[in-house]
Amino acid sequence: MTGRPDDADPNAVRLRTRSFRQWQDVVSGSFVPLEVVSDDPASFDARLSGRVLEDVFFSEIGVSAHRVTRTPELIEGSSELFYKLTLQLKGTGLLVQDGKEAVLRPGDIGLYDTSRPYTLTFDSPMHAVVVMFPHGLLDIDRSEVERLTAVRLAGDDGLARAVSPFLRELSRTVGDLDGSTGLRVVHNTVDVISTMLAGELIRLAGDSRTRSGELLHSIHEIGHVDVADLDHAAAILEVGHEARLVDPVVDGP
Repeated sequence: MTGRPDDADPNAVRLRTRSFRQWQDVVSGSFVPLEVVSDDPASFDARLSGRVLEDVFFSEIGVSAHRVTRTPELIEGSSELFYKLTLQLKGTGLLVQDGKEAVLRPGDIGLYDTSRPYTLTFDSPMHAVVVMFPHGLLDIDRSEVERLTAVRLAGDDGLARAVSPFLRELSRTVGDLDGSTGLRVVHNTVDVISTMLAGELIRLAGDSRTRSGELLHSIHEIGHVDVADLDHAAAILEVGHEARLVDPVVDGP
């Protein structure tokens, strides 16, 4: 996760480019190596703003129509294992992984695993929040998480309805978080994501009372978030939002 660092913060990246080749290099350096394709590279336009906190990369991107693919060959050359969670803000994306497809519209959330091939296709300009974090931070068995890859988590339903605006605000203000506060916010964010995913697994379990009970227990185990920490984080996010109203991070192309 190197990308092009911000001059003032070595853990941050901020870029606006119309060079398709530069975007290929930056997106592969900031996330994981990817194959990027554009049908119209001459009019390509892309923006990226993000920051790494405790091995979690919070980013916001706005890109012209394009397609990204994580191929088996690229996976073989990668030693680190990450999950990526996308919150769609503008445009429609098609996420394909593990033989499943998910159409992501504004407000929707999608999860994918960089240790297995996937494709994301956008036929028009898009804008999204992307959170990338190591496998080990998610306290859910990988075999269970695999059931949720390339599954649309509707932004107007269930826990995703609460998580979507939280991630949107966090992406705007992550640059203001540091020290112990930043550490708490990162841990709480991963807890919130874990709880949302466990809730979706319960929904998928349907009438299986035993399986639902096991997953519900997982929610209680991973979903404990200190109220004081959340209040503190919320206050920081609110202050950061007010300060950045005159300088939005990414509006999309």
